[in-house]
Amino acid sequence: MFGGRRKGENMFASIVISTYNRAKYLQTTLESWTKQDYPPEKFELLIIDNGSTDNTREVAENFQKKYPGFQVRYVYLDEPCLSCARNKGIEMSRGEIVAFVDDDAEPSSSYLAFLEKYVRQYPGILAFGGKVLPKYETGKEPEWMSPYLSRLYSLVDLGDKPKKFDKKYPVGCNMLFRKEIFDLIGKFDIPPGLRSEDKHFFLKVKRAGLPVIYLPEVKVWHFIDNWRLNKDYVRRISCLNGYSDHLLYDLFPRSGWLKFKHFTGLFGKTLLALLIWVVYAVKGKGKKGKYLFTAMSSALRCFLFKKDKI
Repeated sequence: MFGGRRKGENMFASIVISTYNRAKYLQTTLESWTKQDYPPEKFELLIIDNGSTDNTREVAENFQKKYPGFQVRYVYLDEPCLSCARNKGIEMSRGEIVAFVDDDAEPSSSYLAFLEKYVRQYPGILAFGGKVLPKYETGKEPEWMSPYLSRLYSLVDLGDKPKKFDKKYPVGCNMLFRKEIFDLIGKFDIPPGLRSEDKHFFLKVKRAGLPVIYLPEVKVWHFIDNWRLNKDYVRRISCLNGYSDHLLYDLFPRSGWLKFKHFTGLFGKTLLALLIWVVYAVKGKGKKGKYLFTAMSSALRCFLFKKDKI
């Protein structure tokens, strides 16, 4: 580990960036945090290297040398485990707020200024989620993309006004917490290998009866590579999500009832996707419906039959 020269008595936010062999994206992400309209002494960047074998450490070291006025710390963990990385970030954090962002997500310049504004506005709220907009490698949205597929790409846009998350929850690339929430409900404890660390944590938040607030101006742009913009990726990631959800509910009491509720929801959404496909086809946009039905049917199939069917 390196960095951490200052004590951070007035630290407001700790930005936790977990990364694994993503040095080419990490450089751009780190640079984006230097453009904040916010005092650099009031936030820190915690880079948690999840066992990378590329030049991630070099990128972090060079960034710290280039920007000595920013508080940057780097730590290397031996094994790829997202929950482990996030928990390490919590352990290292000195801020009042712990913000988790992806290594390929670029914040707006007013991200931290708005975050502090809302944290003061909602003094009793312990959990928040921000807006996540796409930044396509191609520069444009694919013709088959629809709002129904946004969660597959960790996109969140609930409008331009703060509101309570209802049935949905924030995504891992832009979720924020007051530090005391981890003393109240624990840290990230999902087994390695599952995709649902953020969903599992927000289920714990929900079970504790804690509200989660959507903050529209606390936004990031999430980079979406070309290789993820195809039907096979939609099928595979949806299937993996279905499989992970099947195992996720085993971690809670009354798992059978939870699985049944999830199954009925997935089944209903799959039927609805089929209907939406027909509507899109009538409008001459059949590809949108085809990708949507692929996503929902794959999630349902792998929820029922698990990973051996991927």
